[in-house]
Amino acid sequence: MTSDPAAEGLFSIAGIMVAGHPGQVRLLVDQLVLDLDEDDVVEASELPAPEGLVEDLAQPVRLVLRRGARLLGAGAADAYESVVWRRGELFSMRTRREEPSWRMSGAFREHERRFFAAYGIDIDEDQEETES
Repeated sequence: MTSDPAAEGLFSIAGIMVAGHPGQVRLLVDQLVLDLDEDDVVEASELPAPEGLVEDLAQPVRLVLRRGARLLGAGAADAYESVVWRRGELFSMRTRREEPSWRMSGAFREHERRFFAAYGIDIDEDQEETES
């Protein structure tokens, strides 16, 4: 026999559960991330995972919450977009650093300066220093 959740003052919410703080349940719902008190969760059931979800990090769920469930925090879920979804991005692009890992040595810059000078090209020294 199952009871009607509405008759008991319960309600449900579906979303993608991700790791949160101890004692809290973190749920991604549309473009929001909601932090709920885990003591207010009466029941949780898994939902089928959509295509591209990283299941080791996120799990679609339906939570049944008691009336008056506490919302401990809310914010934008943008930060989770690239973490919980697999995108068709090349490994080399996903792991690329913003800045190159190498730097030109002073000896190389001097050699370069002499090369340009031999062809009458004047390199602005101040510009070189701001670029490095």
